[in-house]
Amino acid sequence: MKFQVLGTSNHWFISLALAVAGLLATQQPAQSQLARRVKDINTTTSSAGSNPSIGLRIGNITYFNANDGVNGTELWRTDGTPGGTWLVKDLRPGSASAGPSEMTNLNGTLIFVASDGGNDRDVWKSDGTAAGTSLLKEFSSVRPPVFLTAAGNFVYFKVDDELHGAELWRTDGSVAGTILVKDINPGPASSFDRFLNPGMTNVNGTLFFMADDGVTGIEFWKSDGSEAGTVRVKDIWPGPIGSIPNGFVNLNGTVLFRADDGVNGTELWKTDGTEAGTTLIKDIQPGSGGSSPQSLILAGEVVYFWANDGVSGAELWKSDGTPQGSTQVKDIRVGELSSFTFFPPIAAGGAIFFTADDGVVGPELWKSDGTEEGTVRVKDIRAGSGASFPQLIAMLNGVLMFSADDGLNGRELWKSDGSDAGTVPVTDLRSGAASSFPDLIAVNGSFLIFSADNGATGREVWKSDGAAAGTTLIKDINLGAGSGFGPLGSKTLVEFNDDIYFVADNGINGVELWKSDGTEEGSVLVKDIRAGAGSSSPSLLTPFKGSLYFTADDGLSGRELWKTDGTEAGTVRVKDIRPGPVGSGIFQMLATNGTLFLTANDGVVGTELWKSDGTEIGTVRVKDIQLGPIGSAPAQLRDAGPIIFFTADDGTMGPELWKSDGTEAGTVLVKDINPGRLFSNIRELTVVGDIVYFNASVEVAPFQLWKSDGTERGTVMVKEILPGPGGSNPNNLVEYNGQLFFSANNGGSNFELWKSDGTEAGTALVKDINPGPSASSPFNMAVIDGLLYFRAQTAATGIELWKTDGTQSGTKIVADIAPGSESSLLAFAPPPVIADVGKAILFSASDGLSGLELWKSDKHGTFQLQDIAPGPSSSNPESLTATEKLVFFLADDGSNGRELWVIPSKAVKGSKPPKNHGHRFPNSKDPMELLYAQYNNLLDLERPNTEER
Repeated sequence: MKFQVLGTSNHWFISLALAVAGLLATQQPAQSQLARRVKDINTTTSSAGSNPSIGLRIGNITYFNANDGVNGTELWRTDGTPGGTWLVKDLRPGSASAGPSEMTNLNGTLIFVASDGGNDRDVWKSDGTAAGTSLLKEFSSVRPPVFLTAAGNFVYFKVDDELHGAELWRTDGSVAGTILVKDINPGPASSFDRFLNPGMTNVNGTLFFMADDGVTGIEFWKSDGSEAGTVRVKDIWPGPIGSIPNGFVNLNGTVLFRADDGVNGTELWKTDGTEAGTTLIKDIQPGSGGSSPQSLILAGEVVYFWANDGVSGAELWKSDGTPQGSTQVKDIRVGELSSFTFFPPIAAGGAIFFTADDGVVGPELWKSDGTEEGTVRVKDIRAGSGASFPQLIAMLNGVLMFSADDGLNGRELWKSDGSDAGTVPVTDLRSGAASSFPDLIAVNGSFLIFSADNGATGREVWKSDGAAAGTTLIKDINLGAGSGFGPLGSKTLVEFNDDIYFVADNGINGVELWKSDGTEEGSVLVKDIRAGAGSSSPSLLTPFKGSLYFTADDGLSGRELWKTDGTEAGTVRVKDIRPGPVGSGIFQMLATNGTLFLTANDGVVGTELWKSDGTEIGTVRVKDIQLGPIGSAPAQLRDAGPIIFFTADDGTMGPELWKSDGTEAGTVLVKDINPGRLFSNIRELTVVGDIVYFNASVEVAPFQLWKSDGTERGTVMVKEILPGPGGSNPNNLVEYNGQLFFSANNGGSNFELWKSDGTEAGTALVKDINPGPSASSPFNMAVIDGLLYFRAQTAATGIELWKTDGTQSGTKIVADIAPGSESSLLAFAPPPVIADVGKAILFSASDGLSGLELWKSDKHGTFQLQDIAPGPSSSNPESLTATEKLVFFLADDGSNGRELWVIPSKAVKGSKPPKNHGHRFPNSKDPMELLYAQYNNLLDLERPNTEER
């Protein structure tokens, strides 16, 4: 807890502050235990795992992040031995996590991003010692520094400092040398798109990237680290649209990349860093369609990539930078279907290893030397029509290390020398059909450092020299309890037939479907869909017509549509939409108007819109919107009464707004908002009544608020809140009291709370919560009991919970739970973050003393309901789900791992602020009044709180 004291004469104030802080930290009285753990689903005792990841090798040391169960997720290092594996520094003291990420090597110094408190994410450096690990630059933005890239003597990154928008910064490893390179899009507007990777690439010491200067759209730029040397290379698509260049690969000083010039579609380009030397290499798919080159990778003297020439589908190509040297290597999946699988390839000398689907045995391991005859499947690891889905990890001493599932031993670590006989499993870390899911941390000299879960220690840090005997656990960093809700489990709790359904792992049956009535005996596995220790990993749990629908992978048919009535016998696959082991790839479902809509790929026409009435025969494709094998990829399915809205790409107009009544004839394009192949970038479809609102772009007004009544004429821009190429970028759209509320940027107050009744005049700023050019960035909005709750940030309070009744005066902070500029709420916690319990709300927050715990707010005040993980540790309550009588949530008490918890609704409604406890908050933000409030609460001299929700 921090208290700001001005002047030197307030010695009594300092004494009082220290006394109160000490008492609060050491003498908090015990609370009544209202919430209880429903069941310890995973009773294993040492499988918590430290979940190591994000590794980087510098010299003979590999840095990574890990959670030892005591200090949170912090910066660790290893030389591959147990004694040489230790915590570098607890950047955020206590059990809270600094969350190191974006690790980058700057001439032997580690540069990374981490948080030492609140929700700020700052730039740090380290030489591998605690004393040599220090802060370079603190940023208060809720959008942290990202895409750290070393080039020359600098590490470049993207960050929004809340004055210049998201712009290009750099550091030379010193505090003074951590500076803004250039305000490319002058003022508070951003040069970097919020949703796009800028593709920062080191090309012989020069940084190449894509940025938007507010005039030419997203184009190709370069920088030498100086303001004068940061320039646009070429306006490839003349005008304000932008060519969106990306995928930069350095081929002997010539950079190959993909871009769209507005004429030929997205094709293969090259540049020498000059405007004249930036040219189209080849129009692979003639016309405006574009071949959309993917996964560009350098191997030897050529760049390999996947492209669609309009005849063969997305297949393997290569280029030496010349038109004649840009040719298809092989049509692996003969015909118009694609072999491309999105798994990143790995270069091996002048050849590559990759995962491809030939349409016969499914995605397996392939290699290519750049010739048709030298492009072959290495091995059918999962023999027959099954697929092992190899995920390539790294080259180790000339041998490929990868993970694959052979159908017998789960997903484990494999190696290959490029031959069938030399492609073998390294070892079965998690015996039987269960998977250890190995994942790369770094290659450190002669051995691979990776994370894996052997079923006993949880996910920990391992090493391998490619032999079974040389594959060993480096260190069990977190000696903790097993969690039923680990990183592979779903965190969604769904009410169905008076029970709560969820996905969990009991340590025996893998990740499967469970249900609970709130009692230990009533918390049971519904069905072991993928028998044994393997996981079916159910997802998209959706109640519909008396059954609960979901997707699952039974290990035979791939991920397909399933349903359950809550019994084992009544848990069945609805239909094998894509026959065989690959699965139909269902990624969205929407139940409405007596129909279950979903997106699926039958392996013939690509991903399209489907519907189901719950029977095999009644599960059919609604319409083949994009004719041929590619699919229209419908997304953002939204219910609007008799119809649904969604986005889809018919192959000629790009992703645009569509609607459907469930019939082929009634599935039609609403409007080509940005005519031609110019994408309108529709985002955040949100229905209010029978109108759908969304964020969309046209050439003259990008990223503005639009609406549609389902007709072409009624699809219009509501208001151009911020004119110009940057746009207002409305986000976090939500319906409240028949109006639309959202966050938007008007260029003056930056991202603040707005509302709209659908008219230009009725679209207005609700309140400038964080006055000045900095943004409050309202997000995670939820309507509860007649009020709209959301998270927002101010310079004075940090990120806290706010509420509004839709008026300026009725928009106020609920409580400054972590007093001062510290934040009580996680910046990027996923919704739902709030549960409605009668006239009270429950949420997860930290006061700086107890970690993230369960809190309540009602007319009696805002206070901690229960400290589930006592002391400074966090139980991190999430997925709060209220039924009529119970509130379910997930939490970790520090002893049993993350498990299912419950609290009776009556107990929530009847609870009041504990006496003698510093968890009551007056409305004032004055530091003196806050201090007195804490002191008075401690002595049970509570001041009244008459404010109603």
